[in-house]
Amino acid sequence: MIEIHDIYPQRVTALARTQPDAEFLRDVEGRHLTYAQTDRAALRWAAFLDEVVGGANRTLATMLPTGIDYVTVMLGFGRSRATEVPVNTALRGRTLQHVLTDSDAAALILAERYLGLLETVPANSLPEQVIVLPEPDHPTSSSLPGLRWLRELPEPAADFVPAEPRPQDIAWILYTSGTTGPAKGVLCTWAQTALTATGVFPLDELTSADVYYTALPMFHVAGRIGPYLAALLGSRCVIRESFNTEQFWSDIREHGCTTTQLFPATMHFLHNRPPLPDDARNPLRNVLLAPVTAQFEEFSERFDLRICTTWNMTETSAPLVSRGFALSGPASCGRLRDGFAARIADEEGRPVPPGEVGELLVRSEIPHALMAGYLNRPEATIEAWKDLWFHTGDAFRMDPEGNYYYVDRRKDALRRRGENISSLDVELDVLTHPDVQQAAVIGVPSDQGEDEVMLCAVLRKGSTLDEQELSDFLEPLMPRFMLPEYIEFFEELPQTPTFRVQKHQLRARGVRPTTWRRPRRR
Repeated sequence: MIEIHDIYPQRVTALARTQPDAEFLRDVEGRHLTYAQTDRAALRWAAFLDEVVGGANRTLATMLPTGIDYVTVMLGFGRSRATEVPVNTALRGRTLQHVLTDSDAAALILAERYLGLLETVPANSLPEQVIVLPEPDHPTSSSLPGLRWLRELPEPAADFVPAEPRPQDIAWILYTSGTTGPAKGVLCTWAQTALTATGVFPLDELTSADVYYTALPMFHVAGRIGPYLAALLGSRCVIRESFNTEQFWSDIREHGCTTTQLFPATMHFLHNRPPLPDDARNPLRNVLLAPVTAQFEEFSERFDLRICTTWNMTETSAPLVSRGFALSGPASCGRLRDGFAARIADEEGRPVPPGEVGELLVRSEIPHALMAGYLNRPEATIEAWKDLWFHTGDAFRMDPEGNYYYVDRRKDALRRRGENISSLDVELDVLTHPDVQQAAVIGVPSDQGEDEVMLCAVLRKGSTLDEQELSDFLEPLMPRFMLPEYIEFFEELPQTPTFRVQKHQLRARGVRPTTWRRPRRR
């Protein structure tokens, strides 16, 4: 059961009273806030957000860089009547337009540097208010009318009463990649976020002396959990705006960081650097690596640290976790967490024996532990909760000891450098090129442990389009992480009798020596 005092905003407020002068947030440029200062900033944001929505329960979208200010905004939403829709700052064009219109956001709060992205969507798709946070280091011109520049956050009125979020209340709405249609807004509860924060690391093996380091985007769950975990420990969180391989270890050493999360790609970047005699002389001791890759033992030995893991998705709250820092091997996602139930099921929903592959289904006896549904999509919510189990869409197997092993995605989704990608979203943008007749996007193995995007396309008869030209065409249409790494043109794509592309055949074929690959940027 999640108690009120475990909920993020209340936790920070409580610490603002008991240890007001203790440092909570620090960025690598040296700016820092105590718990009391953070709580005060959050209250100012809460009052402002209530003014924006007129005291009504409305959604507000945010497009902000990872940093201290984003944390205070996030906490401010928790104490207001507004609900946050964090927007991936790499979105543009159709994908950005979809999130803004589908969420029915009353306003968009964005950093000045992202103003140019609004030029890629029709003006009538923008919310009623666009509130810009000035950035002297990122001056950006815009022709959009009616922008509201927030140069100073006002103090709340003397009679302002902040909200007290409950476990069942919606913490935020995170859009997750669509696989059979547009991205869906996941209604994440405060109980769900608390269970995620308390589960991804073994808290009984951490203390208030541990310092969390994050360089993950705060429009994702992973980036939001870091400061929350620090608050649960009563410790501090060090923030870098984005992951930087060259600066990672200097940040860790300078700020005494003991705890962080890595993805396989970021671990790969760090491990591929030339070995140094002092690699093991660093304060980092606790690393969440999800999923675990084969190099984890070599990496942990080289840098003298220990690794835990989990399996999670936006709709859930880390139902599978390792037993502390004792991993069951490079392929295991851990075991079932207390308070959760899981089933490996066949296509009819029936359990399969240990060792056999099926879809992972989960549920929880803890109230509000999983998502409250998909925004404005009751049919999708019902389908996801078929037979009163949440259907993850991921293929798993379980061994006789109760260890769970991720096998593959049942859906046509990809994951590249920590970002979930809808193959459909990429295909729709590809098909806007007049020379492309048919497109199929698949994931192919990446040497960084996740997927690379491969586009298989059929061109219209007589076209002289080449792969580089098509890549150049796609670049302004989609986030960089969605851009195909590989492109190959086909005379025809393998299809079923009902004209569905047989992507499993394309995956089995994979990348050939003749497949075009996007040139590396210097």
